[in-house]
Amino acid sequence: MPGEGMLRAGWSLFDTRARTGLVVILGLNLLAALLEAVGAGLVVPFMAVVSNPDYITTQPAVARVYSLLRMESASQFQITAAIGLLVFYAGKNAFLAFTISHQFGFVYREMARASVRLYADYLARPYAYHLGTNGAVLIRNVTNEVQMFFSNVLVPALTLFSEVAVVAALIGLLLWLAPGPALLALATLGAITLVFHFAVRRRVRAYGKVQQAAIAERIKWIHQGLGGIKEVKVLGRESFFVEAFAAHERAFSEASRYAMVLNQMPRLFIETVAFSAIFISVAAILLTGGSEATLLPTLALFAVAAVRLMPSVNRILGSLTRISYYAPALRVLAQDLPQAAATAPHRPPPARGATGAAPDAVVAEGLGFTYPGAPKPALSGIDIRIPRGASVALLGPSGAGKTTLADVLLGLLQPTEGRVTVGDEPLADAVASGRLHLGYIPQNVYLCDDTVRRNVAFGLPDDAIDDERVWRVLSMARLDIHVRSLPGGLDAIVGERGVSLSGGQRQRIGIARALYDDPDLLVLDEATSALDTQTEQEISASIDALAGAKTLLIIAHRLSTIERCDLRFTLENGRLVP
Repeated sequence: MPGEGMLRAGWSLFDTRARTGLVVILGLNLLAALLEAVGAGLVVPFMAVVSNPDYITTQPAVARVYSLLRMESASQFQITAAIGLLVFYAGKNAFLAFTISHQFGFVYREMARASVRLYADYLARPYAYHLGTNGAVLIRNVTNEVQMFFSNVLVPALTLFSEVAVVAALIGLLLWLAPGPALLALATLGAITLVFHFAVRRRVRAYGKVQQAAIAERIKWIHQGLGGIKEVKVLGRESFFVEAFAAHERAFSEASRYAMVLNQMPRLFIETVAFSAIFISVAAILLTGGSEATLLPTLALFAVAAVRLMPSVNRILGSLTRISYYAPALRVLAQDLPQAAATAPHRPPPARGATGAAPDAVVAEGLGFTYPGAPKPALSGIDIRIPRGASVALLGPSGAGKTTLADVLLGLLQPTEGRVTVGDEPLADAVASGRLHLGYIPQNVYLCDDTVRRNVAFGLPDDAIDDERVWRVLSMARLDIHVRSLPGGLDAIVGERGVSLSGGQRQRIGIARALYDDPDLLVLDEATSALDTQTEQEISASIDALAGAKTLLIIAHRLSTIERCDLRFTLENGRLVP
């Protein structure tokens, strides 16, 4: 059975509303179990009435029912009993169908909610968290682990609860009507169930961990192979990525095979044991002096109970196996999902003009930053002032800390020393209040496999996109003429990672995107370093046209890119140098 720690961890994943729904489902399952036991118990008097009409008058309870119904003959009572039993079973099964439908509706609604909550939480986490986390693991958690928990931990847990209740009710009925044979059946089935579960539990858990790790590795190698497809093809490295993927695919396949085999094994044992228990019970009744008249109803009861108990015990063992195998998914969600409930969703800053004029300067004082686990600071003792409307160049060799400084000034990384202020308030407060709007153009612009419009107005719903503004920023990026020539214009699809565009056109989309929200401070991180000289000059001309209207922080290696900047700062080993 699932341990107390697992139950507590699973319970922590649900909010108050979901917990209430879960309790309702457990109540419905208990009532369903009671109906199953009553249905099995009604077989005994029915078989007795059918096989021996004298039973109607010799049994006080049955005679009372016969009298209340004002039956005129035993055959009429037998027909009425058959119809009544049919109506009961129809009603019972209708209730079971309702319970199953309600249960799976709850499970899959909550599964969708959990995936959305977890995805929203990952997006809301600090940028530093994503720097140290494998994206394939996050994708696995949002898509696979949530599904594995709800489909292969929660559903089996509910099944386990329901079937244990059914088995307990049926065994209680058997103990009441035939205690000796029932104790024998209980001991046999209980021993088989426990032996089987404890024999395979550790190995099942080990294979579950293998499966979970293999899923993340499969996603990682698919992303790496397809993401670098040009280099893979040029260098002829297809076999390397295929073999790396295949190793983890084989591990996943073997773990899955083991789990599926174990799911089928209990049925083979249980069928043998159950029918053996029936035959032994019959022999026990005869050996203890039971009459043939009482044997038929009792045998019918055991037959019905066995037919119902066999799949129940099979599902109990299958549920225990699945819960053990997919328990790693519960551990992942127990760690991440409860945090998602407390994560405040990110809100865009207020619109331009909501809080007054743009700030005069962005100032860093005694700024320092150390990456978690790093042996030394990436930045130390940085003091700079970026005046409003100035073009500021940030120079230095690779690894000097330029991008780290830009990330701190963008609010993506929180300084471990010093502070960044805008006017008289911290940077984060200025951004949250709308006093400072930020823009960013990376060296490699990420483009969605979507329209030009949605790539420029990145992350906005269609009804919030202003086409006039899209055209304006495309014009500022000197890409409007090209877009107007495309079939569909703003509705033209750029392809995955902008494959239908040239490198310069992708960068211009990035410039237009950064300008769409009318930023005060625009950070360009090696935005032209991957371009040819002519395209770089064209992009630089687009950027120069923004000078004075925007505050520009330009990170570059080429002096030609920053020759018209107002200020220059040089970094070496995380420090400013003259």
